[in-house]
Amino acid sequence: MEFTMTLPWFLCLLGILISICDGNVGKQPHIIFILADDLGWDDVSFHGSHQIPTPNIDAMANDGVILNNYYVSPMCTPTRASIMTGKLPIHLGLQHFVIFAAQPYGLPLKEVTIAQHLQKLGYKTHAVGKWHLGYFTKEYTPLYRGFDSFFGFLGAKEDYYDHSSFETYWGYDLRDNMTPVRNKAGVYATHMFTEEAIKKINAHDVNKPMFLYLAHQAVHSANKNDPLQAPDDLIKKFEFIQSPQRRKYAAMVTALDESVGQVKQALADKGMLQDSVIIFTTDNGGAPHGLNWNAGSNWPLRGGKATVWEGGVKGVGFVYAANNLIKKKTRVCTALIDATDWAPTLYHLGGGNAELISAMTDGMNVWDTISQDAPSPRDEILHNIDPRWGYEGIRKGNFKLVVGMDDSFKLGWDPPYKTLDSPKWGKGPTLSGATIDCGQWTNGVGMCDSKDHKACLFNMDNDPCEYKNIADQFPLKVQELKERLNYYRSTALPVQYPMISPKADPKNFDKFWSPWEELADKSECDASKAACDEVYHKQHSVGFHRLLFSNYSV
Repeated sequence: MEFTMTLPWFLCLLGILISICDGNVGKQPHIIFILADDLGWDDVSFHGSHQIPTPNIDAMANDGVILNNYYVSPMCTPTRASIMTGKLPIHLGLQHFVIFAAQPYGLPLKEVTIAQHLQKLGYKTHAVGKWHLGYFTKEYTPLYRGFDSFFGFLGAKEDYYDHSSFETYWGYDLRDNMTPVRNKAGVYATHMFTEEAIKKINAHDVNKPMFLYLAHQAVHSANKNDPLQAPDDLIKKFEFIQSPQRRKYAAMVTALDESVGQVKQALADKGMLQDSVIIFTTDNGGAPHGLNWNAGSNWPLRGGKATVWEGGVKGVGFVYAANNLIKKKTRVCTALIDATDWAPTLYHLGGGNAELISAMTDGMNVWDTISQDAPSPRDEILHNIDPRWGYEGIRKGNFKLVVGMDDSFKLGWDPPYKTLDSPKWGKGPTLSGATIDCGQWTNGVGMCDSKDHKACLFNMDNDPCEYKNIADQFPLKVQELKERLNYYRSTALPVQYPMISPKADPKNFDKFWSPWEELADKSECDASKAACDEVYHKQHSVGFHRLLFSNYSV
């Protein structure tokens, strides 16, 4: 029988061929996304830390692709929102600070998360660990945002052992799906979340793709009364460190490193590792000595968490795959990558058309950049525009402009942990180019302080630590970047930042932090999630309630 290729058949065949060339035909990879909290640049040995060995993290980073020009937001909530949606915080109303436990807002319901996108591609989706994207109504919680299961806490932080959190009010914050967990007191949080992640892996049907979002609290501080916590046997490994805070912090990093190794081993034991892509990233730079009662180090980068200096926004990150999904492994990627890029990139990995995500968001598919060392599709990164604190930062090509950012966190780029102690081990194993050398330390003398809206301009290729302000030499470049900031400012949504609600007090919910509101005007919410967000925020005036670092952990 003669077969005539009609136009529909031809188009179908063409589509299949294009898909094959695009790499989207075949078994969908399991996607394991490990998010550390407040991990500093110099807190991992693959970046050259002489003090804290991270052998499991190092092994995967060095066997995969180290991301050395990868950027996140300066704080927890904004980065998490960008990872979930592919959107800049200014396009979510989340550009100021973080969500506190008793604030009635969250990631807008009109936004579609990467978990929801992957569900539509057939993925089983699990969230373990920290959420921190709002929960004042149940519809803002993980089970309503694309995750088939959730085990973790909803707020910013908790005690690592009793799982309580103090933010204006005191209460416990640990749930299995929506059910409060009461039987984990005394179980160290990093170990607990690792065990839960491994349970999800062991129970998974390997014939289906899995998206596991493992968002550790580590190495964020706990409550003010006992902020840095780790098992005693791990703390003893760092007796050579003089600072007791840094000693505990190093042990917390070690527990995180062990977790990464255990998750990888669980994937191997289940026969899933060869079909997995593992992404590891921090949510922001390390919280330097004193900030949040923490002891991170971003050496030699300037600044830390809550700043748009490099120490606050240059993220520790790598991508690992035991299979051939990464074509060029064992290298350092210096192409520009932003946290918003994960959503379209993961959608592409899952077999979807990344352009559908990129068209609706700020993210770009950077898989070819990661896998094949192709040029990055982006040459610009908005670090943030915070109209309440009055700072902004942007990078375009090699140039970075910072406006309105003072040096109130100088300890972030002092080298207290670089020279103070003599460790037992030398420099950790790392790929060439993974470390940063900024030359002679100047002790801050002559560095540009951009408070009072002074513009500080840096050439990041020649000056990765922002030592030398070149604004006077390149006034046209300053003007160009200010115009880009003005453009982004014109596209920004108003800041969401409502007042603390006394209704959130956990004493009203059997001592557990819990959703405390019902959705406003459910008929409108059922018709339109965008309308739901609008109705709710009309009913709740957005007042500015600045919470001081000295009293709260963020």
